[in-house]
Amino acid sequence: MTELIAKGFEDGMALGFAIVISLLLLLLVNHILKQQKDILSMATKQNEQFVEAINRHTNQAEKFHEMVTEAHKYQRDEHKDMLKNQTEISSTLAKVCNGLDNVNKSFDRTNNSLDQVEKALGRINGYCKD
Repeated sequence: MTELIAKGFEDGMALGFAIVISLLLLLLVNHILKQQKDILSMATKQNEQFVEAINRHTNQAEKFHEMVTEAHKYQRDEHKDMLKNQTEISSTLAKVCNGLDNVNKSFDRTNNSLDQVEKALGRINGYCKD
């Protein structure tokens, strides 16, 4: 086998063929590497676009979160105010109810007094005999 190779190199034909094959392989490898470089460049640009889109989405989500937090804070404050108002209204209604009870008691006393006056006048005028 080595004798054949030695004889082929002596001829020079095999050396020329080997050089041509090597150049073809070199061109093929160079072409493949250029394609890989282009593909990697496109993938890098696409990844940068993805990162930019994710950053925009994250910023929008943070703004929305801040807005919702502020709205919930406002709602909690409103609920506290409503509870305070409801408590004040309830205590005022309790006072009004107590006042009405007092008015009813006073009305009953006045009614009883009027009944006594009526009876007294009836006795004085002779309308009724008790």
